[in-house]
Amino acid sequence: MVLEVVDLVYSYGREPVLKKVRFSVEDGSVVSIVGPNGSGKTTLLKCIAQVLRPRGVVYVDGKNLTEERYSAVSKLVFSLFSTQVSELQKLTVLDVLLMGRYPERRFSPKVTEEDLQVVEEVAKDFDLVHLLDRYITELSDGERQRVLLARAIIQDPKVLILDEPVSHLDLRYQLELLRRIREWCIRRKRIVIMALHDLNLASVFSDRVLVLWRGEAVAYGRPSDVLTPELVCKVYGVRDVMYLSLWTRYVVPTPLLNVSHYVKVPRLHVFCGYGSTLSILPYLRYLAHDVRCGPVPEYDVDAVVAKALGYRVYVEDSEDLLGWLSSVYLVVYSPKTRAIALKYISSVCSRDVITVEFRGDVEELLSLLRSLVR
Repeated sequence: MVLEVVDLVYSYGREPVLKKVRFSVEDGSVVSIVGPNGSGKTTLLKCIAQVLRPRGVVYVDGKNLTEERYSAVSKLVFSLFSTQVSELQKLTVLDVLLMGRYPERRFSPKVTEEDLQVVEEVAKDFDLVHLLDRYITELSDGERQRVLLARAIIQDPKVLILDEPVSHLDLRYQLELLRRIREWCIRRKRIVIMALHDLNLASVFSDRVLVLWRGEAVAYGRPSDVLTPELVCKVYGVRDVMYLSLWTRYVVPTPLLNVSHYVKVPRLHVFCGYGSTLSILPYLRYLAHDVRCGPVPEYDVDAVVAKALGYRVYVEDSEDLLGWLSSVYLVVYSPKTRAIALKYISSVCSRDVITVEFRGDVEELLSLLRSLVR
């Protein structure tokens, strides 16, 4: 099964919201739509679900949804938007979950043992068993969100469309629910398209990411290929962002300092490793024009972060490293790297080099460096 979106266009009045958006996705895949507020994420989801009728074409399994009645579309696509909660005010959690079984029993009002068994299993997965007799209006926003997601899984549509599915959930439920949605998608060979604001969640739980900006699809592909520093800067206007990447992308804001309080030295070296300098690495760009690290194994976490920050990383001893160390102005090391640092400092570095041991307190180190470098 393939879902294909071809040149979708939609306007509110004369204002174009979507401009020829095009992408395709195969079954067993999760696609996250990301972008700043007002970029058209929710409008795109509603157009795919045919809640709004756009210009352009949406195909699911070869069927042109734009030519189908909404009743026919609803058999293939289930969409979940926050406004739907108001329609369920007089129902209990059990009632809402059983609604997901209506298509299975051809909308018969009679509830079967199989219906109850399916609902009970999903309720356990979504931690809802203790809420089954409660009215939907008595729940918190996060609890209601879990109920609606559970109902969607019970209905088992070919295409599931979710608008900010974890916006009201705490961290635990964000991770658990997105994991369950992804597992369901893969196991049942379904398609999930969801709008997310959190780029890290989109990166971890998505096979593909679609980036919307001013109504246009400016990038589509694997998270590690799409969420580049250049694209995030262009779309979000965020410059101080660190990208930590081995197999996926993580977007981590770096600390903002009042740089006028710091005098940049020409060259700074860090003897890093074992995660011992992880918390200080993002700050060092404010303290030196040229920051380098090593020697350290290529896939050590400190090395990965240093590369993501744009620092040069030496993975082994070399003439280049020795030449660099002979000219550095400032050296930072940790208790875990003290032995190797002192070895190089005593044999290679100049007598005027400033050396500082970082013991985990970022503010203390920055205060010390500020007093030493004037």
